[in-house]
Amino acid sequence: DKKLNLANQCANQAQLVALQIGLLHTLPQNQQAVCLLNLKSDELDKILSQILNFPQALIVTRAYNYHTDWANLIYHHCILKGETKYLKEFMMVNNLTSTIVQDCARRYSLEKSINHSMIDNMKTLISELSDVECKYKLASQLGFKDIVEEMLNNPLVGSYLKDTIWKKGYTS
Repeated sequence: DKKLNLANQCANQAQLVALQIGLLHTLPQNQQAVCLLNLKSDELDKILSQILNFPQALIVTRAYNYHTDWANLIYHHCILKGETKYLKEFMMVNNLTSTIVQDCARRYSLEKSINHSMIDNMKTLISELSDVECKYKLASQLGFKDIVEEMLNNPLVGSYLKDTIWKKGYTS
């Protein structure tokens, strides 16, 4: 068991080094690459939220055995930057949980200035949620009437929502 864990750690470190070399090779001359080796947690947070795409972030988090706040990364990449590919790639590897989407919705609600692309990006995130009750509650909270109406008019979930949440009303 120890040998398997050690082999996995070595493989993760090798992927990190390969990623670092790959980043160096893709740069134009006279430009600096971000260093992915020997990072501290605050440096990891910055690089993960501002620079790396999802597959790169996954390699880095595994190599460092780093507990990642995926909600923070999804919020930065998907809601603020509009990188829908990040979300799609995340969902290929992980489940998009209600907790992640609720955390993103909380961050979104605290924003001082929300633009149209942020609204569209938040709607996209909520639309990907499989938890019907959570999706309905978040769409209601954030005033996304189009999502609420679409759900209520959907023959598969509309009746359920009308008999449960919608009937008794939603309170936050």
